[in-house]
Amino acid sequence: RQRQYLEVAYRKACDMDVLLQRLFYFSRMETGNMPLFREEADLGEFVARFAAETRPELEQAGGEITLELSPGPHPASFDPEQMYRVLSNLKDNALHYSGADRPVISLTVERQGERTYIRFADNGQGVPEADLPRLFDQFWRADQARSSRNGEGSGLGLYIARYIVEAHGGTIAARNENGLVFEISLPS
Repeated sequence: RQRQYLEVAYRKACDMDVLLQRLFYFSRMETGNMPLFREEADLGEFVARFAAETRPELEQAGGEITLELSPGPHPASFDPEQMYRVLSNLKDNALHYSGADRPVISLTVERQGERTYIRFADNGQGVPEADLPRLFDQFWRADQARSSRNGEGSGLGLYIARYIVEAHGGTIAARNENGLVFEISLPS
C-alpha cells in the first residue's frame, strides 16, 4: 500500500513538472524572451526525421504515421528545436484527444511558390465547428472535461504551436476533414 501511494505521488509530481515546464515556456513567450535560432534547411527532411522518431510511440499506441513529400526541395528558414515542439504538440493533441481507436497521423510537405506547407492530419473525430476559431487561444480547451494528466489539457499546446509558427513569419490553421487537419505555412 505504501508503494502504491508513493507511485501516485511520483506520477503527480511528474505531472506538475510537465505543467510547470509549459508555464515557464509560456512565460518566456509572453515576455519576448524566446529566441529563435533559425537555420536554412529542407523542411521535408526535417519532417521525415520527426516522423521516423515518432513512429515507435504511435505504434506503441496501436497507430501509425504516414509521410508524403512533394518532389523537389522544401527550403525554409526555421529553428529546428521550436518546429519540433510545434509538431510534438500537434502529435500529442492527436494522441490524447482525437478519439480514434487506432490513431493515424498523416504528414504532407509541399512547396508552393515562396512558401513551404506542412499538412498534419489525424483520423479522429475533429472538433465542433463552433470551437475551431478558439482552438489556438491560450488556456482554452475544446473538451472542458479533459484531465490534467501528464500536463495535458492545460490549453497551452496549440497556443504555443501558433506562437512559434507566427514567430517564424508563418501561419497555422485548423479545419475538420475526416479528423482534425492543421496546415502550417512557412516562408522560404
